[in-house]
Amino acid sequence: NALARDALALLRRTIDPRVEVRFAPAADLPPAAAEPVEVQQVLMNLCLNARDAMPDGGVLAVETGRAAALPDRPGPAPAGGFVRLTVTDTGVGMPEDVRARVFEPFFTTKDVGAGTGLGLAVAYGVAAAHGGAVTCASESGRGTRFDFYLPCAAAPAPEPAAATPPPAPDGGLGELVLVADDEPAVRELAKVGLGAHGFRVLAAADGAEAVEMARRAGAELRAAVLDATMPRMSGREAFEAIRAFAPALPVLFASGYDAAPLPPDPPPRTAFLPKPYTPTQLAAAVRRLLDEPA
Repeated sequence: NALARDALALLRRTIDPRVEVRFAPAADLPPAAAEPVEVQQVLMNLCLNARDAMPDGGVLAVETGRAAALPDRPGPAPAGGFVRLTVTDTGVGMPEDVRARVFEPFFTTKDVGAGTGLGLAVAYGVAAAHGGAVTCASESGRGTRFDFYLPCAAAPAPEPAAATPPPAPDGGLGELVLVADDEPAVRELAKVGLGAHGFRVLAAADGAEAVEMARRAGAELRAAVLDATMPRMSGREAFEAIRAFAPALPVLFASGYDAAPLPPDPPPRTAFLPKPYTPTQLAAAVRRLLDEPA
């Protein structure tokens, strides 16, 4: 419930006002045995997909609940059963041949350059890695429903207080930040999260585009977030090109690999943020970097 409140607080501040966002948390919901950052990324991705399915507006509904067992899954369930996270939209829906393939890696119905088809495959992988599952129900013209299941934690614990975005002074004060990532879902997550935390955002799909955007923005650009591995130009290559004309620009590197892209003695005003990250973690990392003395 806390993770869902946090994600929806961000979405409500940035989503098209024609999309009504509803949340129905279950009372007395036990804690789930899961990695919070990964779960929030899955939830944000499902919500952003739902938004994209409603270009003319509609209803995005998130609810939580419990399930004694996984649907269509024989065998014993863990003690306590599962926590269920459901994301429903009233959008365009999907025909059966598309619905049957939504969890396949690289399968996408979006236009070229608008998606890689990795978001739902990642959701499937996260669910499986935690001993849970994710299911999809959809019909053309009748919306889509995703159910994401996670096993309950072995020992109940008090629910954490609802996480909310930090106030503007701890986030952004209107500073312009460049985000470069070749994965559309991650790029959109960063754009929505930074925007909700008070930053203005430029988004680039690769390193070469990032360099060109930084050059055009000039002195107005206050920081950059660069994915370490991108096509056409890596994050490190983009960093060196940008620092050639903006030598003092703070740069935050992000990577999902174990090895950080920074050398043991990193250049000044640089930092590293491992993936996956939450929007709040990203905003806080950018704020810390901006606050470092030049």
